[in-house]
Amino acid sequence: VAWQPGDGRLLAFIGAINGSTADLYLYNTQTQEITQLTDGPSQAISPNWSPDGQYILNFGVSWVPPFGGAIGGANRLDGVWAAQVSDGKVITLPKPKGILPNFVGWQDDSHYLTYDSDDECYSQNLHSVDVVSGETTPIMDFSFYYEIAQSPENGALLFSSAAGCPNSLGEGVFLLLPGQTTPSRLLDKRAYDIYWMPESKVFQ
Repeated sequence: VAWQPGDGRLLAFIGAINGSTADLYLYNTQTQEITQLTDGPSQAISPNWSPDGQYILNFGVSWVPPFGGAIGGANRLDGVWAAQVSDGKVITLPKPKGILPNFVGWQDDSHYLTYDSDDECYSQNLHSVDVVSGETTPIMDFSFYYEIAQSPENGALLFSSAAGCPNSLGEGVFLLLPGQTTPSRLLDKRAYDIYWMPESKVFQ
């Protein structure tokens, strides 16, 4: 569930209302109308509004035997889409490598950050995607340990790194500031969880 930025009149939510799979819907709090935006064979998850409230990014996942859904979450990423709120148009976007959506955050009103992931060397190829054209732009070549966090205040990136992976900076926690090409090492040991805390406006 996610409220539209601004006046909060629209609520984006995921529901299995018209079939066995979950899809993306809009609820208008003034008219109490529900509008279905997507319809597909995969399970929709994680609606994310663009900062201007014009697009809703969402992901499709599924459960593949023998373990999918039995002892964990979805184990296949089926696709990435952006729904245009003004006319309901659904835009198909590039799918990152891996089984998870890997959504980092929005750069601006029409660009979001994502990356590729695998079991061998975690995460790499951080890039931005244009929700209008689907074009991708490389942001950082360094690999990182599972997660990376972005500051919406200035676009700074905090990530953990593991030694031994291609394009790794070595063991530790690193900060990449806007306009810089080389991250600064903050800690000599890797961190298992890295987040941006919007209430405090700091990295954790």
